[in-house]
Amino acid sequence: MILTKEEVDLMALEELATPDSKANLGGNLFKFRQRTLAEKSCAAGPGDLIEIGVLAGDTSILLAEIARKYGRRLICIDNWPTTGVAAPYRLDLAEASFYRQMSPYEDVYELWRVDANAPETLDRIRKGEWAYALSDDGHQYEDHFQQLCALLPVSTGIVVADDVYYHNTVKDAMIHAMLRNPDWKILHADNLALREGFMVRG
Repeated sequence: MILTKEEVDLMALEELATPDSKANLGGNLFKFRQRTLAEKSCAAGPGDLIEIGVLAGDTSILLAEIARKYGRRLICIDNWPTTGVAAPYRLDLAEASFYRQMSPYEDVYELWRVDANAPETLDRIRKGEWAYALSDDGHQYEDHFQQLCALLPVSTGIVVADDVYYHNTVKDAMIHAMLRNPDWKILHADNLALREGFMVRG
């Protein structure tokens, strides 16, 4: 198996050893974990990388490095909506930061500036092949459920869902997506020390 429960629990212990991990919702080492998992996925099988919900691009630049190393593409999806966003987020500034940070990686990344949960976007996702996928657009059940249902049938590696630390609805979305795709399993840290959850075949 490309990722084991023992490896997830080890990542959780590493996260807990960082200062103020609980206050930071189990996310101190989040970006480092995504880079590590993306590399594991690319080394293990075919497909590109996809990040759904990129915000300012802090994770995207790490994934772009992996995409370049393995001769893959990174698909970034975000539309930085201007309504319905809680303070203190300035998504216009996040978008500007994304373009600035990603400018050295224009050879390996493609931006889909669209609503991630629009039917046409989900159809585009279903037409891909993904070695690594990160679902991080929105914090509601339906957001993650739709994305995971689109990703799982066409993914070869690790699929990550963010925000399980403080949104039980995301965990529910993972469970229900797995029921539709029974060849996948869910891996969570026993102590819920990580902000994200993981899905792998097997």
